[in-house]
Parts: sequence; C-alpha cells; structure tokens
Amino acid sequence: MFKELQNAYSVLSDPAERKWYDDHKEAILRGVDPTSDEAGDDGLNLWHYFSNSSYTSHDDDDPTGFYTVYGDLFDEMIELEEDAMDAKQKAKNPFPHFGNSKTDYADVAKFYNFWMGGFMTKRPFGHADKYKPSDATGRKEKRLMEADNKKSRDAAKREYNATVRQLAQYMKKRDRRVMAYLRKKKEENAKLQEQREKEAAIEAEKQQELRQKAREQYWAEREAEEEDEDFNENMELWNEFLKEDEKKKKKGKKGGGGDEDDEEEETFYCDLCRKNFKSAKQLKEHEKSKKHKALEKAEYERILREEMEKMEEEDEEEEEEEQEEQEEIRLGRH
Repeated sequence: MFKELQNAYSVLSDPAERKWYDDHKEAILRGVDPTSDEAGDDGLNLWHYFSNSSYTSHDDDDPTGFYTVYGDLFDEMIELEEDAMDAKQKAKNPFPHFGNSKTDYADVAKFYNFWMGGFMTKRPFGHADKYKPSDATGRKEKRLMEADNKKSRDAAKREYNATVRQLAQYMKKRDRRVMAYLRKKKEENAKLQEQREKEAAIEAEKQQELRQKAREQYWAEREAEEEDEDFNENMELWNEFLKEDEKKKKKGKKGGGGDEDDEEEETFYCDLCRKNFKSAKQLKEHEKSKKHKALEKAEYERILREEMEKMEEEDEEEEEEEQEEQEEIRLGRH
C-alpha cells in the first residue's frame, strides 16, 4: 500500500504523467482491469507497467526485477513491430533494446532517445476497425467504412505512440543507470566549475599583482622625475648665482661707474604664479612664500588626481573585460 501511495504521489507531482492518466480516466473509471486484455485487443497491454508494483527490485538476476520486466516487455514490443516490417525495413531501422544494469550508458541513452522521441509504430492496428467492409451493401458504403476504419486505426496508432513514449519516460525516471549517470555528471560539472573558479581567482590575483607593480613603477618613475626636476632647478639656481657673482665682480672692478644701467636687466619668471622677478634670489624667496607653496600644492594635487582617475578608469576597463571573459566561459560551459 505504501509503495502504491508513493507511486501515486510521483504521478500527481509530474505534470506529464498526470496528463497521461487524465487522458485515460474514462477507461479507468469504467473499471477496466489493466492486467486484462480488455484494455486493448492487440494482445499487448501497457497499463500494468505504469506502476512500481510491476517490479520488485533492480537486480539483474531477479525475474521480476526492473531490468528483466521492462526488458521482456520491450523485446515483445520489438517483436510485434518487426512482424509488421519487411526484411529491408528491419535492416534499415534496428530497434534499441533495454539491456540490464551493466549496459553502457551510451546504449541506455540511445534506447531512451529512440523510444521517447523517435518511435513511430509500424503495426497495422486492425483491431481498431469499427466496421467489416465485407458487410457493406455497396461500393459507396464500403468506401465509407474503410475511411472510418482508417481514421480509427490512425487514432489508435497515435494513442499507442504516445503511451509508449510516456512509458519510456516513466521508466527513465526510475532507471538507476540514468540516476548514476546524472550524479556523475553533476559531480564532474561541480569539479569543473570549481577548477574554473580557481583558475579565475588565480588570474584575478595575477592581474592584481600586475596592477600593483604598475602602480609602484609609476610612482617610482614620478619620484625619479621629481628628483631630476629638483636637481635641474638647483643647477639653474646655482648658475644664476654664478652669473650674479660674476656681475658683482665686474662692477667692483669698474669702481661703481660705467654702463651697468645701460645693460639689459635680466628677469626671472615664476610659471606657476605668472610673475617676473629681477633676480634669482627674489625668485627663490618667492618660492618660499605661502602663496606660492599653496599654488604648488594645489597643482601637484590636481596632477595626482588626474593620474589616479586615469588609473582607476584603466582598472575598471580591465575588470569589465575579466567579467566578460568569465561570462563567456560560463555560457560556453552550458
């Protein structure tokens, strides 16, 4: 009883199986015994096999086991199909068999792919005829009888095809070979995903290290440039000092007179403040002023901010590219 309740629950929880039973509810309500021949006059009744009670185990040696019961059933179905085919059709369209618990999964997949999707019965289904054309009183009546019989046979074939496909789906859900394969694939996919995530993490760390090295190199170059600038500036101040000293010496030799007023007065310019100074000493004193240092600090912060914004934009572009690559990997996996 408990096993039957489990089976009923699995049917009701599966939309496809529930639909199949809904489509056959009239026959069920009529009280037709699924194990009797009343369910169909073709000598083969599939109703009995839509139940967990149709088998007792999954052992190959058990005559009422899953693989024996359904293997024998499909062997019988194949025999009926081949009886309706000629030798050429048999050779061209061999039927896949059910096998046992040790059957290679490639053959298991072939079995279910055929019976769940590609199967179309070749049997004539003469038992579905409603009339005997030989009882007709004339040609017209005979043609009408034959047309109605053809419709009945076609309907019975469609019904049989749908039942076989549904039965194969019912079996697949309970086939431990399929369950084992799905578990194996799930584990393999999990390992593959884990490996991909590790590789992605390693690549991300590598890129982070490269960015860090690039930043360190950038600041090292900036410091070197600033040292060069300081050196050049000191050299300019030293040259200016020498020039001023030379002028004083010449002026002293001339005794205070002469043409110094006629000489062109040299000026010194502060680019940052845009101001002229008469001597290097004045320029140097100016550079020590609070106003000049404030402007110098503001200019340095502006340049630094622009450089940092540029580096952040480059980092964002690299991260977007990494995300796109990860998305492509994920889509390719599925």
